[in-house]
Order: sequence, then C-alpha cells, then structure tokens
Amino acid sequence: MNSSFFDDATQALKYSNVNIYQGPTPTLVLFWEHSCEACKANIQYLRQMNPKFFIVGVHLKADIKTKTKAKQWWVQNAPRQASVYFDDIQMLEKTFKIKVVPHSFLVYPLKKEMLGLAGSFKRSRPSLESFNQSR
Repeated sequence: MNSSFFDDATQALKYSNVNIYQGPTPTLVLFWEHSCEACKANIQYLRQMNPKFFIVGVHLKADIKTKTKAKQWWVQNAPRQASVYFDDIQMLEKTFKIKVVPHSFLVYPLKKEMLGLAGSFKRSRPSLESFNQSR
C-alpha cells in the first residue's frame, strides 16, 4: 500500500480516536459487524490464537441497540487486550474503502506499512497464524 493511503488511514484513525500502538509491534484493525457470523468467527479465532500484536475492532453501521449488543459480545469473545470502537460517521469505512466485512489491516506505524486481509483468518494468505508465530 502506498504511503499516501497509509497517511490518510492513520489520520482517520487518529481523528476517530482509535488508538494504534506506536512501537515495533503491529496493530490489527478489524472491521466487523455484530450481525456478521464470519466476523464473529474471526474474533473468536483471535482469542484462541493468543496473538502477539495489538487488536482494535472497528464496528460498522450500529444503532444504539446494536452497539450495546456488540460491546457485550466483544467483551465476552474478543482477546483481552483488544479494544472496540464504533465508526459512527463512517469515516474509517470510507477511508479504508471497506466494501464487505470481515476486513482487516495489520498496521506497522514505524515502517509506515499496512497489510490488508479480507475474509476468514483461517483461509487468509499470508496466514495470520504464521505471521503471529514469526513475531
């Protein structure tokens, strides 16, 4: 991904108050919706995986009732070190050009790089699990 996309994306994350770890360890930004079963499977997979990177969930398109359910579900199912945010003004969805969920990005702030991962983590290439073991 080019550096202008990286700059635009990290500015949108900052503007939305989404915290990205600024050290050598990357942050996984996971776009999801409470109604998406594949999204939930990815989140539960991350909990089982015991990742060595930081995780930020960005929930799309949520009314008050959905936010409450999504927060409760996140607390019960996401890895303990993970944070959840809601993209209320759809800035992140538009900046990251999210068309379908689940969709994720590994953000490397020190390298100014991002790696996009679409769909199921169990089928993603490169494998998220092999990435986790190599760090």
